[in-house]
Amino acid sequence: LKNSKFAMENVSTVMEGNRNIYWRLNVKENLQFFAGLQGISARKIKSYMEELIELFGLKEKIKTQARNLSRGMQQKLAVACTLIKKTPILLLDEPTLGLDVESSYDLRKILKTMAKDCERTIILSSHDMNVVQDICERVIIVNKGKIVADDKIENLKKLFQTQSFR
Repeated sequence: LKNSKFAMENVSTVMEGNRNIYWRLNVKENLQFFAGLQGISARKIKSYMEELIELFGLKEKIKTQARNLSRGMQQKLAVACTLIKKTPILLLDEPTLGLDVESSYDLRKILKTMAKDCERTIILSSHDMNVVQDICERVIIVNKGKIVADDKIENLKKLFQTQSFR
């Protein structure tokens, strides 16, 4: 609670599951709604909203209610709604869980681009090490509330590399 104002202004979140968007609103309405929650007018974010719709491949579904989108499209919309706020920090919990292979790879590519090109910090929680490898530069592994590893991906891959002989 001490830093809640800072968190509200600087952190956006997508939690695991598909309750990050409003099901009865269409793609465009969801983006406008989440911008509005932050006091950002639809007029002010129009071009950025169009950019996100294009980036996430949602253009053909712009007037489709969220409940009628595929699971992958719903997740892409949820991340786009998080990005609409333009916070420097994104907190993503299992962002690719339940997605088909193609949607998972699409989302990983978008997140990596966002981190690099938009200079955003992405804090990712995932049990899928392939997702972690594709998106992250640095990994912190926590076990029972304690940090057991904190290093760059390539160093951790070497640490956990196993060899077997027959």
